Amino acid sequence: MPEPHPVVNATPLLILGRLGLLELVGSRLVVPLEVAEEVRAHSDEASRALEDKASIEVAPREPILDVVSGWDLGAGGQPSSPGR
Repeated sequence: MPEPHPVVNATPLLILGRLGLLELVGSRLVVPLEVAEEVRAHSDEASRALEDKASIEVAPREPILDVVSGWDLGAGGQPSSPGR
């Protein structure tokens, strides 16, 4: 069985990068592609770490099940329609 590794969202990655504490996430980190795109939109330590650290793996986009895509969550996990 493969060794477990942390997967993080953009906010903790950005905050830890700004604090200079990215090493707290461990020796290997998996970042979903959508999170990497959000982090790369910033010009800070977290965005540089995505490019420089071999310990950070950007996971490819996975297909979304039809039942989940019907929830209309949008890219950030929030409903994309007003009033939801």
